[in-house]
Amino acid sequence: MAGVIADASPLIALDQIGQISLIKHLFGQILIPSAVAREVSPSLPTLPAWIMTRDLTQPIASEILQAAGGRIPSIKRGRGARAPRGCRIAVRLPA
Repeated sequence: MAGVIADASPLIALDQIGQISLIKHLFGQILIPSAVAREVSPSLPTLPAWIMTRDLTQPIASEILQAAGGRIPSIKRGRGARAPRGCRIAVRLPA
């Protein structure tokens, strides 16, 4: 199974318009870090069975972020942390 890692924003937005099942139809099963699970919990107190929570196996190194998105003024961790605009980041989660 290829893992899809989801951010909180699309999960919350799709839930608000009653279309969260679109993600299931596109990807089957998705993985989210525990920080994302906490962020979506007010909107989705019980996650559907096809959304699985996994902890990150390693922090995202600033060198990786810089290579992917250029100059980074600051790196925030936890709720509200964002990657530089136009940057896609893949993080390996345990199976």
